Amino acid sequence: MLIAPIGSDELERLETLRDYEVMDTPSEPAFERLVRLTSRVFGVPMAMISLIDQQRQWTKARVGVPVLDGRRDLSFCGHAILRDDVMVVLDASQDWRFSDNPLVTGAPQIRFYAGAPLTAPNGMRIGTLCIMDSQPRSDFDAAARANLSDLACAVMDALESRRVNARLFETEEQLRSEQRLLTETFAALEEGVVVQDSSGQIISANSSAARVLGLSMDQLLGRTSFDPRWRAVREDGTPFPSEDHPMSVALRDGVPVSDVLMGVHHSDAEMAWISINARPLFRQGDAKAYAAVGSFSDVTDQHNRQAQLEFKVYHDALTGLPNREAFLELLEQKRGSSFALGFLDLNDFKAVNDRLGHAAGDHLLKQIAQRLSMHLRSGDVLARLGGDEFALYLPEVRFEAQLLKVRSRIQSAFDSPFHLGDADEVQMTCGFGAAYYPLETRDYARLMGLADLRMYESKPVDPRTPRAAQP
Repeated sequence: MLIAPIGSDELERLETLRDYEVMDTPSEPAFERLVRLTSRVFGVPMAMISLIDQQRQWTKARVGVPVLDGRRDLSFCGHAILRDDVMVVLDASQDWRFSDNPLVTGAPQIRFYAGAPLTAPNGMRIGTLCIMDSQPRSDFDAAARANLSDLACAVMDALESRRVNARLFETEEQLRSEQRLLTETFAALEEGVVVQDSSGQIISANSSAARVLGLSMDQLLGRTSFDPRWRAVREDGTPFPSEDHPMSVALRDGVPVSDVLMGVHHSDAEMAWISINARPLFRQGDAKAYAAVGSFSDVTDQHNRQAQLEFKVYHDALTGLPNREAFLELLEQKRGSSFALGFLDLNDFKAVNDRLGHAAGDHLLKQIAQRLSMHLRSGDVLARLGGDEFALYLPEVRFEAQLLKVRSRIQSAFDSPFHLGDADEVQMTCGFGAAYYPLETRDYARLMGLADLRMYESKPVDPRTPRAAQP
């Protein structure tokens, strides 16, 4: 095992490290976020911010690794701080410098290692941002090295910001309050951050805030939470009242607000979903917040994935219509209102499957769902219960005359033949029946039974069966 030599600038390097006053300090969110981001960017299970003092290696933040604080002479990072560029070990078990290192032969069984030096403004390398894997790699290209170096610069920026903040806290009380504002602003380096004064006006923001919100910095500064241009919405699509905005609540009530989901329009066609945290800021002795700091992250991808998952859970995979579970939940939500529940069943659908195949049958079901949706009223809900059975929620339908109009709309959806590819066309009919809530019953099971019975009773009224359409 090769022990890393001590550089000629060691005394100045150690003095620089001490100046940051970071050794043996508790965990801090800014650094934890950076190592998590580093682990995700490179797809590695282990990442850490490592600082090297005279005889030991100490980790400020880590992910996926046990505590590696210990002897400097056993550390990979002791070698990495001797270089200006990224040090890469593709397979430590095959590298003569490290093959017999206890961190290679034992836990955590390091094979791949890449470390970018944390270089202070004076040029001293006080530690590394490093990534590790228990599996070797065949390559770590120039782009990857550049990305790791950039992230190491971000860590160094955070350390420098921390050092400056610590100095400011030693000044008079007014500077302390301003420092608290600065500390909160820099608390989420990976997130958008805005600061609003007591009137709600944005007086400061970082570039991530402008990026996430789809605005330039000039467009962002000066806005308030009450600005109608936000066109903010809740998760259900309803407008998000400005008085309920987390920053408004923090300023008005003096309480922190966390993890509030909000949709913000970037344009007429594009919306970003953001998760917002807001915290009021107070001067010593004041009960009223003089400002609030808000941090937020773009969760559009996660929100859309969740929405897609929920859509799959509550919608029929073939037609895209609400499924049985979604329809039953809708009925539960509509208790107390008046509506008709309709059942619709295709006549001799099986004959289509038998004659033309299930793919043609699926294509037919999708066409029928589309036509029915186009012929129904706004507010009506069509669901597929399974097979060739459909259900309808028909709000404010209380009388037979109203139902006849709905029935006419349904029948008109079947007036023209359905094209199933090539020369195949079929003419379809359906049975339809409905029951009235709460006029006939408040019991949903009985309501469905009545609608189902009337649907089957309607079938002899139109005895046509699927057949080839006439030219």
